[in-house]
Amino acid sequence: MGLPIVYAIIGGQMDAFKPLAQLYRVVAEKTGHKLSEMPVSAHSWGWLSDDKEKAIKEYFYPTKLLVDTISKERPQWTGMTYEQYLESIGENGVIFVGDADTVADKIIKMMELLGLKRF
Repeated sequence: MGLPIVYAIIGGQMDAFKPLAQLYRVVAEKTGHKLSEMPVSAHSWGWLSDDKEKAIKEYFYPTKLLVDTISKERPQWTGMTYEQYLESIGENGVIFVGDADTVADKIIKMMELLGLKRF
């Protein structure tokens, strides 16, 4: 404790990470740290294109390939279906895919939801 934190968010839904960010802040305060000196940041992954639908189509295969490869090493993971991909890139998912406006809006949403200082 005593250091800022950056969460590597690679899967799931945005709201699932809110309790984690809140816990970090609670522990920071209880251990005598100023919240202003303990910023919470996150990063994730994604793909930008001039066309949102094009980005969605282009990014599915590389995402599936990566997730399927990792799932072979992690027994709790499964290969990625197209439906799972769409959920992951959806409004509350943590993979950022689309045109610049779509991705920017989603980043802002995550920053506000989790109280992030940086993304």
